[in-house]
Amino acid sequence: MKNIYYLLFFVFLTLSDLSAQISWTRVHPKLQDQIQDIAVIDSNTAVAVGSNGGIFSSTNGGTTWSTALQVTAVNLFGITYFDGKLWAVGAGGAILRSADTSATWSLISAPNVTGQLMSVTFIDTLNGWTVGELGVIYHTTDGGYNWTSQNSTPLQYGWLKDVYFKDANNGFVCGTNQSYGKTTDGGTTWTLTEASGPYNLQTYFDIDFYDAN
Repeated sequence: MKNIYYLLFFVFLTLSDLSAQISWTRVHPKLQDQIQDIAVIDSNTAVAVGSNGGIFSSTNGGTTWSTALQVTAVNLFGITYFDGKLWAVGAGGAILRSADTSATWSLISAPNVTGQLMSVTFIDTLNGWTVGELGVIYHTTDGGYNWTSQNSTPLQYGWLKDVYFKDANNGFVCGTNQSYGKTTDGGTTWTLTEASGPYNLQTYFDIDFYDAN
Protein backbone atom coordinates (compact mmCIF):
# COMPACT_ATOMS: atom_id res chain seq x y z
CA MET A 1 0.00 0.00 0.00
CA LYS A 2 3.00 2.32 0.41
CA ASN A 3 3.40 2.33 -3.37
CA ILE A 4 -0.10 3.79 -3.76
CA TYR A 5 0.66 6.46 -1.18
CA TYR A 6 3.87 7.42 -2.98
CA LEU A 7 2.03 7.48 -6.30
CA LEU A 8 -0.64 9.83 -4.95
CA PHE A 9 2.02 12.08 -3.47
CA PHE A 10 3.84 12.15 -6.83
CA VAL A 11 0.60 13.06 -8.65
CA PHE A 12 -0.03 15.86 -6.14
CA LEU A 13 3.43 17.33 -6.68
CA THR A 14 3.19 16.96 -10.47
CA LEU A 15 -0.18 18.72 -10.63
CA SER A 16 1.13 21.48 -8.37
CA ASP A 17 4.05 22.07 -10.73
CA LEU A 18 1.81 22.05 -13.79
CA SER A 19 -0.67 24.50 -12.26
CA ALA A 20 2.13 27.02 -11.91
CA GLN A 21 3.00 26.74 -15.62
CA ILE A 22 -0.39 26.52 -17.33
CA SER A 23 -2.78 29.42 -17.79
CA TRP A 24 -6.53 28.85 -18.08
CA THR A 25 -9.27 30.71 -19.95
CA ARG A 26 -12.92 30.66 -18.91
CA VAL A 27 -14.70 29.47 -22.05
CA HIS A 28 -18.27 29.50 -20.78
CA PRO A 29 -18.87 31.97 -17.93
CA LYS A 30 -22.65 31.57 -18.04
CA LEU A 31 -22.89 28.02 -16.69
CA GLN A 32 -25.02 28.34 -13.56
CA ASP A 33 -24.29 24.94 -12.04
CA GLN A 34 -21.13 24.04 -10.19
CA ILE A 35 -19.15 21.67 -12.42
CA GLN A 36 -17.94 18.53 -10.64
CA ASP A 37 -16.47 16.31 -13.36
CA ILE A 38 -15.88 16.16 -17.11
CA ALA A 39 -15.45 13.37 -19.66
CA VAL A 40 -13.41 14.21 -22.75
CA ILE A 41 -14.48 12.12 -25.72
CA ASP A 42 -12.22 13.56 -28.43
CA SER A 43 -10.48 16.83 -29.30
CA ASN A 44 -13.82 18.54 -29.90
CA THR A 45 -16.33 16.74 -27.70
CA ALA A 46 -16.66 16.83 -23.93
CA VAL A 47 -19.49 16.34 -21.42
CA ALA A 48 -19.56 17.84 -17.93
CA VAL A 49 -21.80 17.20 -14.92
CA GLY A 50 -22.55 19.30 -11.85
CA SER A 51 -25.04 20.47 -9.28
CA ASN A 52 -28.81 20.21 -9.59
CA GLY A 53 -28.58 17.46 -12.19
CA GLY A 54 -26.78 19.71 -14.65
CA ILE A 55 -25.29 18.03 -17.73
CA PHE A 56 -23.49 20.13 -20.34
CA SER A 57 -21.83 19.14 -23.61
CA SER A 58 -19.54 20.82 -26.11
CA THR A 59 -18.74 19.72 -29.67
CA ASN A 60 -16.32 22.52 -30.58
CA GLY A 61 -13.52 22.16 -28.09
CA GLY A 62 -15.33 23.95 -25.29
CA THR A 63 -16.08 27.22 -27.09
CA THR A 64 -19.82 26.76 -26.62
CA TRP A 65 -21.86 24.43 -24.42
CA SER A 66 -25.39 23.05 -24.60
CA THR A 67 -27.51 21.80 -21.71
CA ALA A 68 -28.98 18.31 -21.76
CA LEU A 69 -32.62 17.73 -20.86
CA GLN A 70 -32.68 17.32 -17.08
CA VAL A 71 -33.60 13.83 -15.85
CA THR A 72 -32.76 14.36 -12.16
CA ALA A 73 -32.40 17.31 -9.80
CA VAL A 74 -29.73 15.77 -7.54
CA ASN A 75 -26.11 16.82 -7.65
CA LEU A 76 -23.96 14.81 -10.06
CA PHE A 77 -20.34 14.22 -9.08
CA GLY A 78 -18.81 11.81 -11.61
CA ILE A 79 -18.94 10.97 -15.29
CA THR A 80 -17.07 8.58 -17.58
CA TYR A 81 -17.06 7.60 -21.26
CA PHE A 82 -16.31 4.35 -23.07
CA ASP A 83 -16.97 3.36 -26.68
CA GLY A 84 -19.94 5.60 -27.42
CA LYS A 85 -21.55 5.41 -23.99
CA LEU A 86 -21.57 7.77 -21.02
CA TRP A 87 -22.36 7.08 -17.37
CA ALA A 88 -22.87 9.67 -14.63
CA VAL A 89 -23.35 9.24 -10.87
CA GLY A 90 -24.39 11.45 -7.99
CA ALA A 91 -26.31 12.00 -4.79
CA GLY A 92 -28.85 9.51 -3.50
CA GLY A 93 -27.31 6.64 -5.47
CA ALA A 94 -28.22 8.29 -8.79
CA ILE A 95 -26.87 6.52 -11.89
CA LEU A 96 -27.48 7.91 -15.38
CA ARG A 97 -26.65 6.48 -18.80
CA SER A 98 -26.44 7.95 -22.31
CA ALA A 99 -25.84 6.05 -25.53
CA ASP A 100 -25.89 9.07 -27.88
CA THR A 101 -23.11 11.36 -26.62
CA SER A 102 -25.35 13.16 -24.12
CA ALA A 103 -28.22 13.97 -26.49
CA THR A 104 -30.51 11.96 -24.21
CA TRP A 105 -30.08 10.41 -20.77
CA SER A 106 -31.90 7.73 -18.80
CA LEU A 107 -32.02 7.41 -15.03
CA ILE A 108 -31.23 3.83 -14.06
CA SER A 109 -33.34 2.24 -11.36
CA ALA A 110 -30.99 0.58 -8.86
CA PRO A 111 -32.78 0.25 -5.50
CA ASN A 112 -29.83 -1.44 -3.82
CA VAL A 113 -27.46 1.46 -4.61
CA THR A 114 -27.51 4.12 -1.89
CA GLY A 115 -25.51 7.10 -0.67
CA GLN A 116 -23.52 9.74 -2.47
CA LEU A 117 -21.71 8.33 -5.50
CA MET A 118 -18.60 10.35 -6.31
CA SER A 119 -16.90 8.60 -9.23
CA VAL A 120 -17.55 5.99 -11.92
CA THR A 121 -15.34 4.10 -14.37
CA PHE A 122 -15.80 1.45 -17.07
CA ILE A 123 -13.18 -0.81 -18.67
CA ASP A 124 -15.54 -1.88 -21.47
CA THR A 125 -19.20 -1.38 -22.31
CA LEU A 126 -20.34 -3.90 -19.69
CA ASN A 127 -18.00 -3.80 -16.69
CA GLY A 128 -17.86 -0.75 -14.47
CA TRP A 129 -17.43 0.43 -10.88
CA THR A 130 -18.74 3.36 -8.86
CA VAL A 131 -17.62 4.52 -5.40
CA GLY A 132 -18.62 7.07 -2.79
CA GLU A 133 -19.98 7.68 0.69
CA LEU A 134 -18.26 5.83 3.56
CA GLY A 135 -16.38 3.59 1.17
CA VAL A 136 -19.26 2.14 -0.87
CA ILE A 137 -18.10 0.26 -3.97
CA TYR A 138 -20.54 -1.09 -6.56
CA HIS A 139 -19.85 -3.19 -9.66
CA THR A 140 -21.88 -3.79 -12.80
CA THR A 141 -21.45 -6.46 -15.47
CA ASP A 142 -24.33 -5.45 -17.75
CA GLY A 143 -23.51 -1.89 -18.77
CA GLY A 144 -24.82 -0.21 -15.64
CA TYR A 145 -28.36 -1.55 -15.40
CA ASN A 146 -27.70 -3.70 -12.32
CA TRP A 147 -25.13 -3.17 -9.57
CA THR A 148 -23.77 -5.30 -6.72
CA SER A 149 -21.92 -4.15 -3.63
CA GLN A 150 -18.25 -5.16 -3.42
CA ASN A 151 -17.28 -3.68 -0.06
CA SER A 152 -18.55 -5.55 2.98
CA THR A 153 -16.37 -3.51 5.35
CA PRO A 154 -17.15 0.16 4.77
CA LEU A 155 -14.84 2.97 5.82
CA GLN A 156 -15.65 4.47 9.21
CA TYR A 157 -15.07 8.08 8.21
CA GLY A 158 -13.62 8.40 4.73
CA TRP A 159 -15.49 8.87 1.48
CA LEU A 160 -14.06 7.44 -1.72
CA LYS A 161 -13.59 10.21 -4.29
CA ASP A 162 -12.20 8.32 -7.27
CA VAL A 163 -11.91 4.84 -8.76
CA TYR A 164 -9.61 3.62 -11.53
CA PHE A 165 -9.17 0.18 -13.08
CA LYS A 166 -6.12 -0.71 -15.16
CA ASP A 167 -7.81 -3.89 -16.38
CA ALA A 168 -10.51 -6.35 -15.30
CA ASN A 169 -8.60 -7.35 -12.17
CA ASN A 170 -6.49 -4.46 -10.93
CA GLY A 171 -8.29 -1.44 -9.50
CA PHE A 172 -7.56 1.44 -7.16
CA VAL A 173 -9.59 3.90 -5.08
CA CYS A 174 -8.80 7.02 -3.05
CA GLY A 175 -10.67 9.61 -1.03
CA THR A 176 -11.07 11.66 2.13
CA ASN A 177 -9.42 10.99 5.49
CA GLN A 178 -6.34 9.65 3.70
CA SER A 179 -8.35 6.71 2.39
CA TYR A 180 -7.01 4.58 -0.43
CA GLY A 181 -7.22 0.98 -1.52
CA LYS A 182 -6.50 -1.72 -4.06
CA THR A 183 -8.01 -4.87 -5.54
CA THR A 184 -6.33 -7.52 -7.67
CA ASP A 185 -9.38 -9.72 -8.30
CA GLY A 186 -11.83 -7.36 -10.00
CA GLY A 187 -13.18 -6.00 -6.74
CA THR A 188 -14.18 -9.29 -5.13
CA THR A 189 -11.86 -8.34 -2.29
CA TRP A 190 -10.45 -4.92 -1.43
CA THR A 191 -7.70 -3.73 0.87
CA LEU A 192 -8.82 -0.34 2.17
CA THR A 193 -6.93 2.00 4.50
CA GLU A 194 -7.92 5.26 6.17
CA ALA A 195 -6.63 7.51 8.94
CA SER A 196 -7.56 6.53 12.48
CA GLY A 197 -9.81 9.53 13.24
CA PRO A 198 -12.54 11.55 11.53
CA TYR A 199 -10.70 14.87 11.46
CA ASN A 200 -7.74 14.20 9.18
CA LEU A 201 -7.99 16.85 6.45
CA GLN A 202 -5.86 15.10 3.82
CA THR A 203 -8.01 14.18 0.81
CA TYR A 204 -6.99 12.31 -2.33
CA PHE A 205 -9.28 13.46 -5.13
CA ASP A 206 -8.01 11.56 -8.17
CA ILE A 207 -5.97 8.51 -9.09
CA ASP A 208 -4.66 7.45 -12.49
CA PHE A 209 -1.76 5.71 -14.22
CA TYR A 210 0.22 6.93 -17.22
CA ASP A 211 1.62 3.49 -18.07
CA ALA A 212 1.19 -0.16 -17.12
CA ASN A 213 3.14 0.27 -13.85
